[in-house]
Amino acid sequence: MATLSFERVDKTVTVLAPDTSVTVQELVDAIADYADEPAYLDLDMMATWEGKADLGGGEFTGITLTMINDWRIQFEARGGPTYESCQVSGGNLVAVNSYGNNPIKPTAYTQVQIRQSQAPTLLVGVDNPVTVGLIQTDVVDAVALSADAVAEIVAGIFSKVIAAPTGAPALGTADFEELIAWLAMRHQLAKRTFNKTTGVETQRNPGDTGDVATGTHSDDGTTTTLDKLT
Repeated sequence: MATLSFERVDKTVTVLAPDTSVTVQELVDAIADYADEPAYLDLDMMATWEGKADLGGGEFTGITLTMINDWRIQFEARGGPTYESCQVSGGNLVAVNSYGNNPIKPTAYTQVQIRQSQAPTLLVGVDNPVTVGLIQTDVVDAVALSADAVAEIVAGIFSKVIAAPTGAPALGTADFEELIAWLAMRHQLAKRTFNKTTGVETQRNPGDTGDVATGTHSDDGTTTTLDKLT
C-alpha cells in the first residue's frame, strides 16, 4: 500500500518515495480518512468520488475520483538524473481545476501514467472529452509542464553539436539536422574549386578534407551556367 502525505498549502496529495504506484481506491480511502479529521473542517472539499455500483454476479462499476478546488496528486520528487516511472491505476482519476483539468502535479524526475479503466472516452472537467488511449498527451498541457522538462528540451535542441555534412541534403527526405548543417557550412563560405578542363565545380567541407557536393559549368561564349550542387 502506498504511503500518502497531505499538503494543505500546496493542495497536494503526495505519494511518498520510494512508492511508484497508487490505486484510485487507496487515494479515496486516504482522502476520506483525512476529511474526517477536525483539522480538515476549515478546508475546501478536495475531491468527490463515485462508482462501485453492484452489477450482480460479483461485478461492480469502476470507481472515479475527481479532484476539485485545485487539489492534485503528485509523486514525491526524485533526485535524478534518470526519471522514475510512476502510475495511478485501478479506476479513473480526473480533475476540475485551474491547471487544465490535470489531476497530476509534475515533480522533478518523475513520469506519471494514469491507467484509466473507463472506455472508450473519459470526460475531464466540463466539455473536454479525452480519448483514453491519448490520456497522457491530452491531459498534460503547457501549464502542467515542469520547468525541469522545459529546460531539458531547450538544452537538447540548442546544445546539440551538429557534425559537418558529407553531402548535399536531399530535399523531401533530409531531416532538420542535415538541413541546418548544410546551411551552416554554406554560410561559412567553405572552399570551392573549379576545374576549367572538365567544367566541374566542387564544394569542399569547412576543414577542406573532403568533397561534399559537385556541379558543372557550361559556357557558350555568351552565358556561363552553373548547375546546382548535388
